[in-house]
Amino acid sequence: MYQFTATMSQTARGIAAAACAAVVATALSFGLTVTPATAYAADEQEATSLYAASTELYTQGSLGVNKPAAIDKTVKKNAKAIVKAAKATKGTDLEKLAKIYTYLATDKKDGGVFTYGDYLSDFYFAATDAADKAFYPATQPKEMSGYYKKYAVDGFKTKKATCYHYASLFAVAAKQALGDAATVRIAVGGTNGTGSWNPHHSWVEVTLGKTTYVYDLTNGRYYAANTAKSATDFGPFAGSKKAKVKAYYKKYKSAQYCAVTL
Repeated sequence: MYQFTATMSQTARGIAAAACAAVVATALSFGLTVTPATAYAADEQEATSLYAASTELYTQGSLGVNKPAAIDKTVKKNAKAIVKAAKATKGTDLEKLAKIYTYLATDKKDGGVFTYGDYLSDFYFAATDAADKAFYPATQPKEMSGYYKKYAVDGFKTKKATCYHYASLFAVAAKQALGDAATVRIAVGGTNGTGSWNPHHSWVEVTLGKTTYVYDLTNGRYYAANTAKSATDFGPFAGSKKAKVKAYYKKYKSAQYCAVTL
């Protein structure tokens, strides 16, 4: 997920700052002294509110799909819809993957369907330790197998996505399009694809024969928006051979993987 920091996002900091200012103004109006600790408490309260609101919206419970069987059925239906919309039913395997990638990664403002939800950074970085374990797979990457289908359902339904939603959507669509011809895995680990190291990120690796290709939709969108001359030029993040993009994933060996099935 690009544009994230190890602390609260710019949006969260702005809102929290406003909340702090309100606390200070109120206190001064009553002739009270506000200590740094009091102001920090306002930060904490605002962060908790942001987390609660995001959790309500971006978990499978808010979308009415809760049971595993229902999630499996919905994921397959959504995967087929993505493949059809991307016109990825014909061509070579790599051509199909390229079409799916372009369909998902092209931002809505550029004629696409999905929107990168930058404000969702508030959700991830305002979470408590307990909430991290429940909702943030990067703290327990091996549990991704229990989450990616839910992220795919959420992303398809809301048309808004973080790197986890993008990775999940691309992975299930890729598996639908290629079937047993490919091994599709979701990776959770670190990347420096935006120029700075981000330890909390997710991407997809597709293995065809003996060759593995990397598909990183969020880094690809960042590249298109900040480096490329075209909004659909996603640079080395749209199906490069894994060996060629190691510079962006310096800690490949520490990444955790989960195989995708439908």
